[in-house]
Amino acid sequence: MLDDPVFIKKMQDVHFDLMLTDPALNLGVLLGSYLKLPMVYNVRWINVGEAHFSIAPSPVSYVPVPGSELNDNMGFQDRIKNMLHYLYNAVTLHFIINPHYSDLLQRHFPPGTDLLSLQQRADIWLIRTDFVFEFPRPTMPNVVYIGGFQARPAISCIFAKPSSFNEI
Repeated sequence: MLDDPVFIKKMQDVHFDLMLTDPALNLGVLLGSYLKLPMVYNVRWINVGEAHFSIAPSPVSYVPVPGSELNDNMGFQDRIKNMLHYLYNAVTLHFIINPHYSDLLQRHFPPGTDLLSLQQRADIWLIRTDFVFEFPRPTMPNVVYIGGFQARPAISCIFAKPSSFNEI
């Protein structure tokens, strides 16, 4: 897509205002960054885990890594387990995911650019969770919690109350 000059020219000629994308699907991140558009993410998870760990300081001493099956009341062994889960995600990003994009990033972006740095440049993160259900954690000013925005209104059932016992 980025190697197709006709396509890129058409995209530039449209003059989009912003890119609304999910960073777990890297296509939007790459295209929006290449076109230098403001980025708005509709996100819960990214390609290596939970979005908070990519943008906000998330101390593994008290913020459980998703998949670790831990809570925020961790003992020493739990903290070690949490750190190992965090390191696993970091190694996965660095050695498994990033190499697939390295040639593309070297051709079309400034030197030293990696996928995580492109993801972190987003202007607004619309996080699909409600902070009430999250563990206490630091957050960033460009994070907006939109948990439940896809939920439908509850169906209300109205039952007629019988006026007398004989109507039952």
